[in-house]
Amino acid sequence: QYETACGVTVSRSDELATADWETQVVDLTLDEVDLWRAVRRSYHALIHTAERRYVILAHWKPDQAATVAGICRDLHQHAAGRETRPAETWEMMGDWIVDRHAFAVIAYDGTVARGYAYVIQYGAWAYFGSGVGIDRNLSHALVWTAMKHLKAAGVRWFEVGWLERRGDTSKDVSISFMKRGFGGTAMGAR
Repeated sequence: QYETACGVTVSRSDELATADWETQVVDLTLDEVDLWRAVRRSYHALIHTAERRYVILAHWKPDQAATVAGICRDLHQHAAGRETRPAETWEMMGDWIVDRHAFAVIAYDGTVARGYAYVIQYGAWAYFGSGVGIDRNLSHALVWTAMKHLKAAGVRWFEVGWLERRGDTSKDVSISFMKRGFGGTAMGAR
């Protein structure tokens, strides 16, 4: 339904069946000290600075779902300068929180949301869905907080996301570099 709402012509499962790219996966069964040790050293100061500056919360309760999905949508729209996809997809993201298949980590500066990371959960796996940091270097702390929340919830694997692919833009290459910085292993076809 999500793919239909977005107008996707090739389903994600069909795309993955023929993928020639890798994805970064973190094993969350490691203790937190070892997970932290695997995070790129240059991220440590960025994460600590964000943790001091912002209140960073994982929102997973069903009664928060509509509000949380709305905050994510507003942040995404603000960062892009436009509506990026149909409203129906944001409603679905709220529904997934209600069904306990997703949560969002949101950073607040006072009462103002400044960034989010949205994570989808299925069984022992979790997948980074989307996110944005309005302020520079905020995303690192959002992903780290999501990892800690997943670990505490007993999730085994966290797919941070696809790595550099043929034809990627320079922005995509930068995002790929960031994803590798959270440790784990590159998995998939190459």
